[in-house]
Amino acid sequence: MPTGYGTVCAYTWYSPETADRIPVLLLPGWGAPATMWKPYLSLLPAGRPVIAVDALGDAGLSVQTAPIITGWEQADWIVQTLDGLSVEKVFVVGHSFGGYTAANLALRAPGRVAGVGLLEPVVTFTRMPLSVIWKSIPSALPFLPQSWRDKALESIGGAPVDRSDPMTAVIAAGTQHYKPVRATPKPFSQEQLESLQVPVWAVMARQSTVTNAEAAVDNARAHVPDIRIEACEGTHSLPFEQPERISACLTEFMDAHDPAAAG
Repeated sequence: MPTGYGTVCAYTWYSPETADRIPVLLLPGWGAPATMWKPYLSLLPAGRPVIAVDALGDAGLSVQTAPIITGWEQADWIVQTLDGLSVEKVFVVGHSFGGYTAANLALRAPGRVAGVGLLEPVVTFTRMPLSVIWKSIPSALPFLPQSWRDKALESIGGAPVDRSDPMTAVIAAGTQHYKPVRATPKPFSQEQLESLQVPVWAVMARQSTVTNAEAAVDNARAHVPDIRIEACEGTHSLPFEQPERISACLTEFMDAHDPAAAG
């Protein structure tokens, strides 16, 4: 899909009987392509269109041709993708950096967003610890031994790297062979969180090394007008650890805010 920032690789699943439902747009985490959502394709409701994209400026088949620096630019390439797909409004769901991007889209273009699902979003409700930033650096340095890069990925994901797992191998390859060309996200201000105009459902992981679950829950409840947020057992790899539970919660959330589903 051509945009002013490059060509976006988008995968869509539609059927004629779902035409009246608001689609769900899936945004992957940093270093992961759209294939990270494979476990969810059979779990999300068959009665809702699904769109998954490889993010511009990150690993995958999308090709970036212009800088993406500001928060508006990060939202604008998604808006242009939706325009190219002739999609007016979506539920947007994201993991990690994709969660931050989902919240940023809702903040910058609320008219295009029916609701937001945030799965362990980074720098959205709390800052990322400096220790995690330093520990993650080796994962992007291809000249380092593989064991060092795996240790860095383990410190982020919260679980040992199993390269026999296809999804783990894809993410490891993305962090090793692809250098992101988009800006590091800046934490949202209190005023920005308070200005979010769309419903939000979010889940944080208590054993995450990337976010502080309890602080994130407290800050979100204090400042986001319409949010359901919880902390549960798990690591930053929560979407891979609990796909059935998260899919069920997302389905309930989307159906509650889609007039077509209510009818």
